[in-house]
Amino acid sequence: MANPTNAFGLKPVRRRDGSPWTGKATAYSIPSGDTNNYFIGDPMDLAATATGNSAAVTIIGGEFAVGTLPEIVAATLADGNYTIGPIIGFMPTTEASTVYGAASTTRVALVADDPDLIFQIRDDGASALGIAAVGLNAIMQSGSGSTITGLSGYVLDTNGTAPGADASNMLYIDRAANIHNNDATLASTVWEVFISMHRYARLNGILGKA
Repeated sequence: MANPTNAFGLKPVRRRDGSPWTGKATAYSIPSGDTNNYFIGDPMDLAATATGNSAAVTIIGGEFAVGTLPEIVAATLADGNYTIGPIIGFMPTTEASTVYGAASTTRVALVADDPDLIFQIRDDGASALGIAAVGLNAIMQSGSGSTITGLSGYVLDTNGTAPGADASNMLYIDRAANIHNNDATLASTVWEVFISMHRYARLNGILGKA
């Protein structure tokens, strides 16, 4: 039976030491000047020209003061680029949906930015990687997220830049996910990965925004 093909971006499932992921995440700002929609599972990075939020951001039940929310943008997926992790949700503001982050609105995104997390991601289905993909590096392809489910359209790239031994690729393929209806010998496999190019996990210090 063929694997399902639904994309969902990066979904945190546990920590690399085997302990469970408890849903912890950090709040960041996506300013209203950003004209992109954002979805749960989209990989993000610090904005190159950004500082903290320049105005207070009101959420239902509270407020983030000036400078308390670092600004983020979609991560650049090409080889050699960094991410801080994926969006896992949005805090409710007076102008933005919490199902997805609507374009041109002030959004407070919750990001799973722990560099020791393991994520699940489906491959693009262009070719079957097979079990030999375990232990290789990979990058992602962007895709259209759903405004209904709020889920990302990002997938693991099997074709444009095939997985290989390249530490400057954003992801490391740890194993195939042991979940129902997931055949690692077929296309559209769900893989478990960790972030190789994590901005907060540099061996020789944390690299600031470029």
